[in-house]
Amino acid sequence: MQVSREDAKLVTAGLRTPPTGLDLAFEILAALTVAMAIAFLAVAWSGLPERVPTHFDASGAPDAFGSRWSLWGLAGVMVALYAALYAMKFAPPRLWNLPFAVTSANAQAVGRLLARFSRVMNLACAALFGALLVGSVRVALGQAGGLPVWTPLVGVLLVFGALAWVLITLSRLGRGGAASKPAARRHGSR
Repeated sequence: MQVSREDAKLVTAGLRTPPTGLDLAFEILAALTVAMAIAFLAVAWSGLPERVPTHFDASGAPDAFGSRWSLWGLAGVMVALYAALYAMKFAPPRLWNLPFAVTSANAQAVGRLLARFSRVMNLACAALFGALLVGSVRVALGQAGGLPVWTPLVGVLLVFGALAWVLITLSRLGRGGAASKPAARRHGSR
């Protein structure tokens, strides 16, 4: 996104706005989901067989197997994704790709929305990866025959739901005023 230095400061201020109660709930739930999934793996570790399911087909039945250490790989991906999504709130505004001009009128609202989006997406991804990790452990322990079919479906719906929400909200922010002018007019070229 091309944004003036002044507007970038406003976006950054919006990104750094203290979180609301809802924002804190998203952050706490995401962190708890990651921690509980990893704790579940750690507690179950000694009872896991050497070969565990590493992939599931569309019906939830395991269709590939590997070392039980691969579950720590999945946990590592979950933690890395959590950290990356958490860090999004601290990314400079030039790294965000927005479908409209950021102006002084909408910059702080854009920053607040982007911060909330990183929290919502973090919770959605934590829920998806946490469910996959816990489900894999349960199948490996013989507590389940496969993943419930709804597990990946709900996870994908959460992720794409978060994307749809932020795109719709961004489109509302981008309507009206300078935010809706064509790019050529916005940047002074004809």
